[in-house]
Amino acid sequence: TGPAALSFTEVAAQLSEGLGKSVRYVAVPPAAARKSMLEMGMSSWLVGMMTEYSTAYAADWGAFTTSVVPDILGRPARSLLDFARDHRAAFGA
Repeated sequence: TGPAALSFTEVAAQLSEGLGKSVRYVAVPPAAARKSMLEMGMSSWLVGMMTEYSTAYAADWGAFTTSVVPDILGRPARSLLDFARDHRAAFGA
């Protein structure tokens, strides 16, 4: 994991800052997201997985950090903000 557990709103804020352009998180009801993904041709298995993960993260399922990434890399994990700044060009910023 990274150095901080971030909400979807915090992710959008850090991407906005790092990319120098506005990124906004918009909560989409699970039923609407599911319908849209299916209409785009995603497999029902993948849609189910994405819907479950989204629902879980919205309920703070991922609100923790671990030392796994620094332990494996031998250095501190990077923040999302640093990642966005370092890869700004890849995002078209």
